[in-house]
Amino acid sequence: MGRGGDLGILVLLSFLLALATASASAAAVEEGDWLCKAVSVQGTVEVKKPGALDWAPVHMGDLFFAGDTIRTLERSRAALLLRNDSIARIDERTTVSLVGFEEEKTSILDLIRGGGFFFNRAPSNLKVLTPFVNAGVEGTEFFLGVDDRQTILSVLEGRVAAVSDSGALRVQAGQTFAHIFSQGFGYLELKLNRHIELFSSR
Repeated sequence: MGRGGDLGILVLLSFLLALATASASAAAVEEGDWLCKAVSVQGTVEVKKPGALDWAPVHMGDLFFAGDTIRTLERSRAALLLRNDSIARIDERTTVSLVGFEEEKTSILDLIRGGGFFFNRAPSNLKVLTPFVNAGVEGTEFFLGVDDRQTILSVLEGRVAAVSDSGALRVQAGQTFAHIFSQGFGYLELKLNRHIELFSSR
C-alpha cells in the first residue's frame, strides 16, 4: 500500500479516536449531572425529557436530570434515590418534575400532582415545590399530596418549613395540615393512612 493509503488510514483512525473520546467525555459529563436514579419501579412509570413529545418507560437504574418529568400511572409506584441520598417514594397517579440543585446540595423537586413519601436525614438537603405550598425539609420523613385544590402535608419525623403566599410555618412530627387554595393554612385531624386513601382514590 502506498503513502496515500497509509495517510488515509491514519486520518480515519485519528477521526475515530477523536469521536470516541468526545462521546466518552459527553457521557461522563451527562452522568455526572444526574439528579436522581430509579431504585424501584412497579407498574407503569414513565419519563418525559425536555422538548420531547412522548413519554418513555422508566427502568430500574435509569438516571434522571434537571428538566425531566416523571409520572406513575394507576396501580404504579416508583422510588427515586436523589444524588444527596434523599429518597422520594411516589405513589400511583403522581407527576413530579426535577428542578435541579440549589447551592449545589439541596435537591429541588416539583410535585405537580399526586402524592408520595419523602425521606431526608440531612438538614436543608431537599425542597419540594407544589402549586400551593413549598416544603423546605429539615431532616425528616413526611407525606406530601397534591390535587387540584389543596396540598396536604403530614410529618412523621423531624420538621418541615412550609411556605405559601398566605404565610409560613414549621410543621413538627405528628402534625398534619392542609393548605386549601385561597384559604391559607388549616390543621386537619385525619390520620396519615386516611390521607393516603384520599389521594389513592382520586
